Amino acid sequence: MQVEIGTAQLWKWFQDSIRILKRLPGQRKQKMSSWVDFPDEYWTTYGYHDVKVKLPPPDSRSISRVDFILEIMQHVPDVEMRKLIWMRASNYPWKLLSKEFGMHRTTMHKKLHYELMRLVFVIHDEKKTLQKLRNLL
Repeated sequence: MQVEIGTAQLWKWFQDSIRILKRLPGQRKQKMSSWVDFPDEYWTTYGYHDVKVKLPPPDSRSISRVDFILEIMQHVPDVEMRKLIWMRASNYPWKLLSKEFGMHRTTMHKKLHYELMRLVFVIHDEKKTLQKLRNLL
């Protein structure tokens, strides 16, 4: 079975992984107290606090896709390039990125596209990553 992934799909996975990482539950802070926390009574708390609607936690398939993306990012040798990929995947504007990296946006776009192409070739060349990709698709 031939498995292929392109730069557009890989970039979509990068953007999805940013959103999925934001949806993961945070760490719980362990606190020890001698007082038991009592919930407020129903009649006094109705409408007192604003409701915060949250998305449900991500499913196992999307978490394994994020794990695959994080493993692929290890093949990017330059730390600045990793930073550029993550910042652009989380929709930072090109103007802020050009100030951060000291390059013009077209140069950064070319480098980003080149790195995505290189990652696609790495995925197709290595047997272990290709097997993980088959499990994801």
